[in-house]
Amino acid sequence: MNRADWISIWVELGESMRPGNEGLEAIIRQTEQANGWFTAAYQWQAIDHIRNNWLQARALEDWLLPYQLPVNVPGRIGLIPAGNIPLVGMHDLLSVMMAGHTALVKPSSKDPFFLPWLRNQLQGIAPEAADRFLLVEKLAEFDAVIATGSDNSSRYFEYYFGKYPHIIRRNRSSAAILDGSETEEQLIALGSDIFTYFGLGCRNVSKLYLPAGYDPSRLLSLWEVFSSVRDHHKYRNNLDYNLTLLLLNNSRHLAADYLILAENEALHAPLATVYYQHYQDEDELRLQLEALAGNLQCVVSVKPGNTLPGTTQQPGLSDYADHVDTLTFLQDI
Repeated sequence: MNRADWISIWVELGESMRPGNEGLEAIIRQTEQANGWFTAAYQWQAIDHIRNNWLQARALEDWLLPYQLPVNVPGRIGLIPAGNIPLVGMHDLLSVMMAGHTALVKPSSKDPFFLPWLRNQLQGIAPEAADRFLLVEKLAEFDAVIATGSDNSSRYFEYYFGKYPHIIRRNRSSAAILDGSETEEQLIALGSDIFTYFGLGCRNVSKLYLPAGYDPSRLLSLWEVFSSVRDHHKYRNNLDYNLTLLLLNNSRHLAADYLILAENEALHAPLATVYYQHYQDEDELRLQLEALAGNLQCVVSVKPGNTLPGTTQQPGLSDYADHVDTLTFLQDI
């Protein structure tokens, strides 16, 4: 099959990922029952973004245009997706198959149902394409690996897969830089970067850099529109636990009944918590962020060159995880 054939297949697959598909709706219910973090609403949000922004002919054509795919004899690429947010491994799967390789996918135990459903859909559309999408319990006989996990699991991945061509992704977080010029609409949009998927994704903002004298309590009042997260028992348990720790340690913080803002210079904040710190000098802040580059997924700001507020969970096909060009990696296998 040529590139146009693959694009046509993925577009047709995207069209099947709509409300009213009884099989998909059953999978969404099954997933929510098995993993309370993956609510039906958030699953649909992820699906809608993939269908509307990735699995469109023009988007796929523009994404693939700079690449020469495939270059070498197609290989077998092992995929170990993370399980922190719904459908998080979809981009890697799409990249591997568009590059002409065969994907050997070990689904996350936190999201075990969607990928088998997707393969069945693909089987009905183009059996020869489904033959390049294999679900496995253990990776074997592969030419390269793309694995995503925590800092602990990444050490395991390095030990087992380090001798093969690989992309191994670790924990990352996203930060937002405010300068005081933001409108209320932009600040509310920033709230979606914090609360979408309950803040479990690496593209979720977990750290705020505020100009000297900026009152963070203003943000809590603006983000009240996201306060329904407190109704989710897992989120609420994390909020209560982390608030208790801050109180016991007498740590400086502000708390609403749906979010904690804690003054802390660290980048990675626990669930239901966003760290903040004030800065005096923008040049000094820039140097700090450069030093943290290996731990940052997105930097949100209204200034040009950064991710705009409200868009962290709307990545394009060329917004590669960890800023590593997956297709360039795959075309060299």
